[in-house]
Amino acid sequence: MLEEHSKTQIAKLISYIGHDRLRLAALVDVFLHGQNKLAQRAIWPIADIGVQHPEMLQPYLTPLLQKAQEPNVHVAVKRHVMRLFQVVELPEALHSSLLNLAFGFLNNPTEAIAVRVCSMTVLQRLTQIYPDLAQELRLVLADTLMNERSPGLISRAKTVLKQLAEMK
Repeated sequence: MLEEHSKTQIAKLISYIGHDRLRLAALVDVFLHGQNKLAQRAIWPIADIGVQHPEMLQPYLTPLLQKAQEPNVHVAVKRHVMRLFQVVELPEALHSSLLNLAFGFLNNPTEAIAVRVCSMTVLQRLTQIYPDLAQELRLVLADTLMNERSPGLISRAKTVLKQLAEMK
């Protein structure tokens, strides 16, 4: 992982891990406890595995979320952790932390676009569980549409607003 960081290399690593929970545990350990560069590279295949096989990452969701909350964590970590939370089952024990983190990312204009976009989807998923949050999310997204110029942010904000409107 240190020598080459490419989509091809990630695909080989994912293939090597397959459905082997011990190999996945070793990769998650590298992510959680390895050097910064190695940790930020380990999250990409972890997130891809989570997207393909969300059930495999359920035991690791709490430490992954905690890692994304660390100060000065690399943007790749935040991006891939939020990407993962767009698709995995959201354990109730993590809802509060996830809400706070996602709203924090979304409301931070200096945060990376991809992190903010993924946060919108995570928040939209949480409004399905907590419908009272939908109005707060609508307000934040309306502000995003008024103040942002990123096509990615604008497109996702419109998509999430449409989904929120369909909730009524």
